Amino acid sequence: MDVFEVVEKFVSPVDAYEVMVGGNDAPVYVVKGRITLRPNLTMTRPDGGDVATLTGDVLNLKYALATSDGKHTATMTFPFGFKKAFTLKVGDAEYEATGELFERTFDCTGPDGKLAMHIERRGHLTPTRFRVEVHAPLPGEIVPLVAVAIHQCYR
Repeated sequence: MDVFEVVEKFVSPVDAYEVMVGGNDAPVYVVKGRITLRPNLTMTRPDGGDVATLTGDVLNLKYALATSDGKHTATMTFPFGFKKAFTLKVGDAEYEATGELFERTFDCTGPDGKLAMHIERRGHLTPTRFRVEVHAPLPGEIVPLVAVAIHQCYR
């Protein structure tokens, strides 16, 4: 099981996050947005090399995720309304996630019906943190952006 921590940078003029892996405090990725009408974020390595992008629509209901090399692509779709859920499509595989309006967790099941990811949101007044436990073979470059998309949609 892989574990990712995605932490919002609290004082930043644009959306920004740090991504840690396996309980380490040193970020392995940095996610930064741009000032635009719709979410548009890029995940880079600390040395500056691009890793992946996250682009959303104006309503924050559909997101495109892609690695910089084009090897992995995914889409995330959120329902309109109060139900907290999303569908993640990676290649031909489709994952369904459900959460409750006041819950701070999502359980995402894979095509086989087994738990693929457990995502827990932490923090209200402090910088938002997401802990993502991955139980299925999902691309490590895409997984942190799932938490970022959740934050963009359900702030």
